[in-house]
Amino acid sequence: HAAPMTIPLLPALARVLSSIDAVRNLRALYGLLAGFCMAGLLLASAQSALLRGDELISALWMGLALAVAFFSVNATGLMLMDQARALPVRDPQDALLDALRCGHRVLLALLA
Repeated sequence: HAAPMTIPLLPALARVLSSIDAVRNLRALYGLLAGFCMAGLLLASAQSALLRGDELISALWMGLALAVAFFSVNATGLMLMDQARALPVRDPQDALLDALRCGHRVLLALLA
């Protein structure tokens, strides 16, 4: 049987990062980090509610955490896509509003 083809991880990662040029778009990075921090706080609230025995409240916090993470990733993607298309990069607030407007289409594409 043939040996599996292996690609060195570090050069592949360097190619991906250089292709999207994400390391120079600090606003997108800060938006992504802020979204993940908020999602982490919401998950901590979900865990706290679960330890108190409030399963419904815990599920609500967890759903909100997933929504925050999903929409912050979408907003970051919109900002990076603007940069990749050589368009003016939108503000994080505008990117979040646009992510809220088109998030249902992304979910449908993921489920299809």
